[in-house]
Amino acid sequence: MRISITTYRVLSGLLLVLLVIVVWLATDSRIKEAAVGLAAMVVIAVGQALMLRCPHCGSRPGLWLLAIWSVFLSPELYFADTLFLRKCIRCHKSLSAAKEVTDAV
Repeated sequence: MRISITTYRVLSGLLLVLLVIVVWLATDSRIKEAAVGLAAMVVIAVGQALMLRCPHCGSRPGLWLLAIWSVFLSPELYFADTLFLRKCIRCHKSLSAAKEVTDAV
């Protein structure tokens, strides 16, 4: 599970870099390149939201974050929450800890 959290954070950093590049291209009047970068950002954000699953409750915290901050149109808070995601939004347990297996007979 640790690898997917690391990958999740790397993709968040990539999204931030792509945001800067898209803004730079748009201000430089290179609209086609900016549109391609924006499309890549959407694909990465959706893939990132579906990638991580809570080992305890099975929910997808990335999808929750994407839905919440898309409603409020706040990409800054989305980036901050995805970079520092440590606990599941639904069950509030650590995403890096494995689910305990009980040997019930």
